[in-house]
Amino acid sequence: MGASKSVKVFLAAGLAVWALGAAPGSVRQAQAYTDYYQTGVATCNDCHVGQGYGFHRGGVARCNGCHTMHNSQNGTLMTYNRGGSVGSSFPSLLRASDPTSVCLYCHHNNAGHRDERIDIIVSTFPTPANLTPGGDFGWLKKNYAWSGGASPGAAHGHNVVGQDFGYTADPRFTEGPGGAYPAATLSCVSCHDPHGRYRRLGDGSEIPEGVRIRSSGSSGQAPGSYAVGSYRLLAGAGYATSQAPEHAFVHRTPVAVLPSYPVNEDWDTGSTWRDTVNRSEAVSDTRVGYGTGMAEWCANCHAAIHNPSYPANLRHPAGSTAQLGSAIAANYNAYVKTGDLSGSEAASFTSLVPFETGQTDLALLQSLATSSTAGPQADANVSCLTCHRAHASGWDSIGRWNFQTTFVTYAGNWPGTDGGDPEETHQGRTRAETRLAYYDRPPTRFATYQRSLCNKCHVKD
Repeated sequence: MGASKSVKVFLAAGLAVWALGAAPGSVRQAQAYTDYYQTGVATCNDCHVGQGYGFHRGGVARCNGCHTMHNSQNGTLMTYNRGGSVGSSFPSLLRASDPTSVCLYCHHNNAGHRDERIDIIVSTFPTPANLTPGGDFGWLKKNYAWSGGASPGAAHGHNVVGQDFGYTADPRFTEGPGGAYPAATLSCVSCHDPHGRYRRLGDGSEIPEGVRIRSSGSSGQAPGSYAVGSYRLLAGAGYATSQAPEHAFVHRTPVAVLPSYPVNEDWDTGSTWRDTVNRSEAVSDTRVGYGTGMAEWCANCHAAIHNPSYPANLRHPAGSTAQLGSAIAANYNAYVKTGDLSGSEAASFTSLVPFETGQTDLALLQSLATSSTAGPQADANVSCLTCHRAHASGWDSIGRWNFQTTFVTYAGNWPGTDGGDPEETHQGRTRAETRLAYYDRPPTRFATYQRSLCNKCHVKD
């Protein structure tokens, strides 16, 4: 009887492990940090516990993932970098030296390659390889120079301060361009609310507390009688950090939705998993369903760049009122590449020049993000992310393409130091680096001598 009971218990345990995505006798692991032992890996449960709601999917994360009360458990230091001592920790009881470092202990890929099961946002040398829509902070550590100029790493993105990973403040600015946010304290939590408080209700309004969050606001799931979190855990109106308490946000979070890809078989474990947005765009573009409010949200820190006196200040319009109009929309939809205006609205979208549709319905945006290749209509609008990435890119000013060169491609190839191309075209990059900066697209997607992608809207080439 006892033996039979033991067998039943063993079988039940094995089936439970299998259901979690691993064969009996093994535990599927991902490149993140477990809450308790800092082994450098985490099991399925660290991100996918409870009905598909995990560490911070739409709402607050588990407190001890980022904080430690006493920096001790079973006599072991609980800070990820083993800093401090038992009985002491870092400011705000953090488990790392600063907020960005806490984030990067999960979102930094030390292997220097893409991990498509976690939306890694930083990779290491030799070349940043993560291809999330926001970009790879690893470009901040890539400095380029050629006889005609230079492209320092600090110019490639938002210079978050992450002491444990060697990320430092922007040496060029004391405050964010067009605003007053202090560069010395810029971190991941300057933009993302680590506690996931901001939530969207069924009527489209947004509040920082109250109704329970049922899912991520990035997924496109309707709030119903509950709420969904803000897009990518972004912070909304009234938000301020302890590092910059004098800088409170004015604008709510943007309305946007990530694509939902089909489930793929994971042959290593016999389980299934979903592709993430950290993917090559060699074959198809990763489309975020940008609805509305992104430029307004960016103005929380860069208000002067959004000065409404345009065109007197000669700044490119951006925001919900910066609609393309019929002529620009027609240009976008017809433009395929330099010299080729044979495109159609149904297949003209490129993630190198995205736009906002003005929609706020999450289900519509989710469908758009997942399956649509359609270009804009006249009432679509320009946002900051039409030309820039949010985190960092391979180009100056966080550009989606190289703003500083005449030719995007040269003689049918990506320009590079290893290709004998003119310095003005490669600007210190290798061909492989240039290709990754364009999200792994083959150069054949463009003209032999492709000019700036400003032409997607303005057609001057």
